[in-house]
Amino acid sequence: VAFLLGLIWYHPRVLGGNWVKARGKDIDERRRGASAYVLSFPLWFLTAIFFNFMIIYMGIEGGPEIFLISCMLWVAFAMPPIVMGSLYTGYPFAAVAIDASYQFAGYYALGVTHIVLKTFGVIYRYTVRNFWKRTGFYACPFRLSQSGILILEFSILSRARK
Repeated sequence: VAFLLGLIWYHPRVLGGNWVKARGKDIDERRRGASAYVLSFPLWFLTAIFFNFMIIYMGIEGGPEIFLISCMLWVAFAMPPIVMGSLYTGYPFAAVAIDASYQFAGYYALGVTHIVLKTFGVIYRYTVRNFWKRTGFYACPFRLSQSGILILEFSILSRARK
């Protein structure tokens, strides 16, 4: 959904024309390659997978909480690199504003998609403990290293005995 939003967002009649002008480019230069579209879809798909994993893992269920986490993710992880990158590269602020607002809308689109899929029963709420119990595996996906750093582990610790 966030990818489709981008197709609309950057359409020349929506914000695409302003985005191209802000970058000092010609609209024909933008139409030369499809690599941005080819790469954007799997990147948004990856973002959606981790977004849904995080929502389910944290036990966030309500719409307001999902929108709050969407906003927090944008403020903490999406907007700062966009703004910092523009400071170093001289990317025009108007183009940065369009890019950053698209990312913000994309996170909200992920939240709306999660709520809709959950409403129709496509996404079920499982706590991590219930997931491992249902699958028959007992695993700890996170552990602390000796230096206190949180490490993500994908290994299965033991098989449940019945």
